[in-house]
Amino acid sequence: MIKRLRYLLCVLLPLYTVAQQLNLPISNDFQTRYYKQLYDTSNTSFTGIQPYVESFVNYDATYVPPFRTSYSPFEKKLTRDNLIALGNDSVTLKIDPLFYFEKGNSKTTPKISRNTRGFWLKGNIGKQFSFESSFIENQSFTTPYIDNFVTAYKVFPGMGRTKEFKETGYDYAMASGYLSYTPQKNINIQFGHGKLFIGNGYRSLLLSDNSFNYPHLKTTYQYKKIQYTWVVASLMNVRNPISLSPFSEPLLRKKKASFHYLSYKPNKLFEVSLFQGVIYNTETTKYDWNALNPVILSQSIMYGFNSKNNVLLGINFNVKVNKNILAYAQLMCNDLSLQLKSFNNKSGAQLGVYYQNFLGAKNLNLRLEYNSVRPFTYQKINPYTSFTQYSQSLTHPLNANFKELVLIGDYNFDNFIMRVKIIGAVVGKNTNTINAGNNLLTGTNFNSQTLDKNNVEMLMGNIQNILVQDYSVGYLINPYNNFTLRIGYFNRSQSGLINNHYTYFSLSAFIFNQYLDF
Repeated sequence: MIKRLRYLLCVLLPLYTVAQQLNLPISNDFQTRYYKQLYDTSNTSFTGIQPYVESFVNYDATYVPPFRTSYSPFEKKLTRDNLIALGNDSVTLKIDPLFYFEKGNSKTTPKISRNTRGFWLKGNIGKQFSFESSFIENQSFTTPYIDNFVTAYKVFPGMGRTKEFKETGYDYAMASGYLSYTPQKNINIQFGHGKLFIGNGYRSLLLSDNSFNYPHLKTTYQYKKIQYTWVVASLMNVRNPISLSPFSEPLLRKKKASFHYLSYKPNKLFEVSLFQGVIYNTETTKYDWNALNPVILSQSIMYGFNSKNNVLLGINFNVKVNKNILAYAQLMCNDLSLQLKSFNNKSGAQLGVYYQNFLGAKNLNLRLEYNSVRPFTYQKINPYTSFTQYSQSLTHPLNANFKELVLIGDYNFDNFIMRVKIIGAVVGKNTNTINAGNNLLTGTNFNSQTLDKNNVEMLMGNIQNILVQDYSVGYLINPYNNFTLRIGYFNRSQSGLINNHYTYFSLSAFIFNQYLDF
């Protein structure tokens, strides 16, 4: 079968020189291995929007150097190669398994485990076409705070809707994929089902990979010091589905979105970008054709902040202080007011630094990041137009009305990986009687409560202190599919709740981020 497939790929398709139009995975594990090159002061690549297109960034695709010059065929296949790699100068096809097997041990939770299986295939056809597809199926038993989340939002974090599995577990799946076409060396067009991330931080206040996949069309144009990305997407609201018949599954409500991102890089050290995101209120109309307008700020000028559509504006910038230090920041708003405590002051800010080879220690990397978002940000009166996908925020997992501090340190020695993650947050939660602007699915209708719109305090409502700690040691077996063995300890505490803590052992080949640290 393999020989036949190789023959078809090599003979039936036209001969061109292969060019890489594939995306690099949006994965913190992968990114740590090529940040050193992308953030070097001599690198001219744009780094503010992910996934990166391989041909658009300047980096060495060799993730880790070999320990020796020769390997047995089995060793090479296991540790230094894709499971299946076919192709020639015109066509390539690579296939790898995806899996995530984890077993946790906790005194407070009787069963913690994860069983993920899937595949990842990608390839290139000539100089202009690339493709990628992946699928994972999951069954998991998890901690009480995740149980509470699934009960409240009807989805598993980052993975969409779930089905019950053996009474206390969850069954869920995720499919991803895209077609990538580069008609000219500075233009890339992609149509697919996946996620995007804007910024250089661990979190993003503009657009992140926190929620479930969504279909989108993305066009990227790059010319000298400018890069421009335009995205049209279709999102889903899980709540209040449309029931057509008692004998059929209710239909989810669709909503349309567009994202525009303009980056300017005057030199190798500095990058500044303007972001516009719009969620269109198409609940009563089939489609708003202005979503197809590719000009940034045109929708902002047309609609403003007071229309039925939800318009978000933001700025993202980063500066390479030296070859080891990258400073970055974000500012965003989807309403403005000169009064600091006004209800209309819907804004957020991020400030962070990524320090490689911390204090001269080789391969010791440190990230320190602060995030803050005011109440009712990302929301409109109609919750249908909130910045959400499958009931989750398109930006930050804490939604709104919070302050957060993130500290992440990782140290790599050969293939050994040590990581420390500590996240502290203060969140103003909604209560039964007070809309504190934290839940993006409730909207900003205050008919049921009295609220002084000129005195909207940061962290109003039920104040919750959250501390997440994750310590792990691992060994990277194969960098091509992130095949990793890891042991660790996870602890989450929240005001008034029992701590969720457990030790874990995992064996995984996984290419996605999944944010359970909220």
